[in-house]
Amino acid sequence: MSVYAVVGDIGGAKEVFPAMQILQDKYGVTIKWFVDYSPKAKAGTEFLSKAGVSYESRNPESSDRPRVIVVGTSATAVGSQIAWTNYGRENNIPVIWVEDLHGTGSVKNVRSVSPDLMVVIDEIAAYCTRAIRPELKIKVLGKPSFANLPLLIEKASEIRVAVRQELGLRKAFLVNCMFGGEPPERAWTQVLELVKVINLSWICLKPGNIFVMCRFHPKHPDIEGLRSRTACVFGSRFVDGSLIKDAQHAVIASDFLFSEYAANDQFTGLLAGIPVGTLLFPDDCEWRTDNRGYPGGVPPILVGREEWGVDSIYKANKLVSLAIKYPMFVKETTENRAKPFRTLLKPGAAERIASVIGDYLN
Repeated sequence: MSVYAVVGDIGGAKEVFPAMQILQDKYGVTIKWFVDYSPKAKAGTEFLSKAGVSYESRNPESSDRPRVIVVGTSATAVGSQIAWTNYGRENNIPVIWVEDLHGTGSVKNVRSVSPDLMVVIDEIAAYCTRAIRPELKIKVLGKPSFANLPLLIEKASEIRVAVRQELGLRKAFLVNCMFGGEPPERAWTQVLELVKVINLSWICLKPGNIFVMCRFHPKHPDIEGLRSRTACVFGSRFVDGSLIKDAQHAVIASDFLFSEYAANDQFTGLLAGIPVGTLLFPDDCEWRTDNRGYPGGVPPILVGREEWGVDSIYKANKLVSLAIKYPMFVKETTENRAKPFRTLLKPGAAERIASVIGDYLN
């Protein structure tokens, strides 16, 4: 009895992996892993290989007869997701897609196919899915990759001290910038704007007390070159985010987070009480509506809180200055913003996903 797990992007792999372990260890299911063959697919090299898991990168063959095909959805590396979904539907093999974020299973480049079931992280994600595929069966089962986040939040003070000691920034105001990987020029455009923000915000603090930690997506084709150029433009206020191996620790140690609107980091920050400015440039509402599938083009983290969307240097500077000058107000605002997403901290998501997959095996 076998289950085929198909992944491309790292995010989808992280959500599927814990459920596959449960099926394998507790129920004796044979798991075969397949990673998208595109150079954009980092789930193999950046996640599965590091976990000691072997995988293949190929299209379906006539000899493939899994009981269930489980897909960790991808936003970019989608070739295998489409091919294996088509194969499953054509051969009466149940296909389950597992989202890592709101709308990842509804991006424009995968709408030509649909699974038998979409597993989503919360009711907001279910709403996004229904807007694109109103007839699709959906189950809200949570977010396995956040299983350890409640404990990290409990230990936030310790993590903050440890990270800042490692960086030598115990008393600094630390702005964390989490950049995406595509399109490649997007991150550099954001860097050039955000360096102006840091220079403007510097006047709110004593000289030398504001630093920016930059982390770049492993999908970026020139990550080392980008890091080097960014270090040059930020100068002495630049902190290399790759020095902190755990991205969640890096977020929790921050005073302010700039994050892409399609990234896990923004929800880590919000739930950990870190004010989050969501980067909306250099794109527009039409792209977010048509390609990401967000109703009205509004990223879920900004619904009802559009003022935290960063579409200009003026808005970015305003938010950082607000966090510096009025920390208690921003703390309360962040706690209120986090309320709709607290269900992401509910334990047992991997077990629930494994159980649903198990129903298809019986």
